[in-house]
Amino acid sequence: MSTGFFSSGFFSSVISKPPPAMVIATLVWAAMILAPTLGCKDSASATKPAAQQWPPRLGAPISSKDPPRSPPRRPTHRPNGKKAPEPIRETAELVVRSKDEAQRLTRSLLDSGIAAREVTAVADIRGHRLFRRQHYRRALAWFEIGANVDPSYEPCIYNAARTAAKLGDRDLAQRYLERLRKLNTPMSKRRLKRAAREL
Repeated sequence: MSTGFFSSGFFSSVISKPPPAMVIATLVWAAMILAPTLGCKDSASATKPAAQQWPPRLGAPISSKDPPRSPPRRPTHRPNGKKAPEPIRETAELVVRSKDEAQRLTRSLLDSGIAAREVTAVADIRGHRLFRRQHYRRALAWFEIGANVDPSYEPCIYNAARTAAKLGDRDLAQRYLERLRKLNTPMSKRRLKRAAREL
């Protein structure tokens, strides 16, 4: 008569009358193993409507049936609830103030020992910021003072001509373009070609 675990009475009782917990665990394990082979789908994804499955998964092809994406709206209010301020109108007082500010800044930079070309580059940057905000009169004040500090700085002279053309002063724009023509440098020639296309 053989002895051991398999021939013991405990093993025979488990085989003949398994406990309910073991039966449930066996059924769950069998369901997990057989579900992929039987083609069963997840109940949550099967019952989920198509409208709630947007946006698609990463890498999934976008079909023509997908809902169109609306462009992002530009905010008209600031985060604190206040409206964005309107652009400042260029009054004569603001133009005079810009000229005074440009003169004081350039004079202080020159007195501190900074080279004239670098001072003109600073004036050109300040004028370009105003030009992008369409404050052309104040931008022209910075460009003119910068061009007077260093008459050979081509970008500042070109920007002065372009700003004068924006203001409708064709004579002033032509005078600055003539200054570019007299420099006769590679950069001035490129700026003149650009001016012929834009101005």
